[in-house]
Amino acid sequence: IGALTLFCANGIVARLAFRFPLLEQLLEGEPTLLVEDGRILVESLRREVMTRTELERAIRKHDLDPATDLPLIKRALLEEDGTVTIIRQGEDSQDHRRRRIGRLSETG
Repeated sequence: IGALTLFCANGIVARLAFRFPLLEQLLEGEPTLLVEDGRILVESLRREVMTRTELERAIRKHDLDPATDLPLIKRALLEEDGTVTIIRQGEDSQDHRRRRIGRLSETG
């Protein structure tokens, strides 16, 4: 009964979020800026309970070395689904290719 209730509630919320974009934005939230112009935003890491090691791992998964390539990163965003998106310096904000990585581990 509990699983069926959750399944139905999830379906109703998904349909409402699809129909009302404001509700979707409220439920989903917005990406968190982790790196801006090659500078790690420590307060953002703290707010998201993310360690510097986890961020460095995400940067390496984008074929960048956190020790030397940090200045190449224009922005790094922690998406709502737990993935990290890296936007490199010089990429146009309209047509840049976002490189996404898998979901971050829950345990750290």
